Amino acid sequence: MKKQLLFFFMILSTLLVSCSSTKSPYLSITVTAGEGDQLLSTTYEYDLSTKKLLKQGQVPYTSQYPLTAVDVKRQVIYYTGRDQSGLADQLQVYDLTSKQSQTLTTDLFAINELFTIDKQVILAASSQKTTDNHIMPLASYDLDHKQFRFWWDPNKEDTTVKFAKPIPGTNRLYAGLYSFGESFTNLEKANRQQLQDGAEPPLYTVFEFDDRGNKIKKWFETKEELPFFALSSDQKQAFYSSATTTFTPRSYQFLELATSSKTPFTPFEQISDAFFEPEDQGLLLLGTYQKKRGVYRYDLQSKEVTLLMEEPPKAFINNFTLMEK
Repeated sequence: MKKQLLFFFMILSTLLVSCSSTKSPYLSITVTAGEGDQLLSTTYEYDLSTKKLLKQGQVPYTSQYPLTAVDVKRQVIYYTGRDQSGLADQLQVYDLTSKQSQTLTTDLFAINELFTIDKQVILAASSQKTTDNHIMPLASYDLDHKQFRFWWDPNKEDTTVKFAKPIPGTNRLYAGLYSFGESFTNLEKANRQQLQDGAEPPLYTVFEFDDRGNKIKKWFETKEELPFFALSSDQKQAFYSSATTTFTPRSYQFLELATSSKTPFTPFEQISDAFFEPEDQGLLLLGTYQKKRGVYRYDLQSKEVTLLMEEPPKAFINNFTLMEK
């Protein structure tokens, strides 16, 4: 009997540990406001479980493009900020408890993507030490060892990140990549020929990576513009935006990955970015619905649209990302 009780409590203990370690998903939302040199980036957390919106903190908006990502577990905000030279942006961190900021990198030029996976801060960034700072590889900052590294050498290959996103519940991500050289050649051709619709896009390819920078598999490729791409958690479908050239109107569609069949998505006037919910029951969108811009949830079964955060007056929601705590 004692052995049975011991076995029961061991199972119960395992279940409790398992439940307590379950990660909770949330959106980290960047909102900018202000005038002149008094611009601020405010970071909000929208908890997908409690459905509560919380203002987490503010940092100065000094970078070329405002990016923030609140790490709720560590109680910090990672963000992009101009360095002391005034010529380049670096990865910085703001401690929500001490109210102190710290610069984590020294040689970057610009940062276009920012989120965390476990103990890694993931970025798409360019370096001051490359021959062309338009080339923007994936990179990571190791929080344990306080080390930054590019995932490939921007002086040896021109592969550039269009977008990057975490895969919830894993230590993996996916990223849309293209050749900067091909993109620049197409742009020069469009300028010479004065093409009104803009340049022909380069080849975009979506790859999955682990958090150490190892390429796992290819998910998608296209010769159309690819402003964003969202992969479902069950990895059976995607939602993405496309356009035939730089200046032609965008379309939005679902893609069944097994069959390549597409379904147009038209409820929104404009969409800047999107994520599938971890359980794939809804689509999380930053865009304009019925002339109101904000962060929305689109229920994939009922087709109901719910406003999660309306864009504040005299402010702009720049971006959002899906993270876990």
